[in-house]
Amino acid sequence: MNLDVSSTIANSAVVHNIKIYKTSIAAGNLLATQAYNASVAFSDTTLADADFTDVVIAAGGSVTIIVTADTQDGVSPKNFSAGLEADDITWSDAITAAITAVDTLPLTGKTLSY
Repeated sequence: MNLDVSSTIANSAVVHNIKIYKTSIAAGNLLATQAYNASVAFSDTTLADADFTDVVIAAGGSVTIIVTADTQDGVSPKNFSAGLEADDITWSDAITAAITAVDTLPLTGKTLSY
């Protein structure tokens, strides 16, 4: 998965994370975490398959994916945006190994302004 992240927030003296969950925000639903070092702004991020917990979706089913970001250093006039391009997710249906087509993508990032 590749998250198209854009931000003018420069993180303070601690590590800040972007986290991806399925269904709800709960420790047992955490799929991946991308850490950004202190004083580093959020930016585009690519999560390798090994860093992302697989999600099994039954035929005809769906799963809600939730993205959170620690933006505690966001102050006026800073902003944060995250989205997905049409080929930012790779998945498999047990027949084809690397499918990138998802009917509902792209998901244009919405900007959160402080």
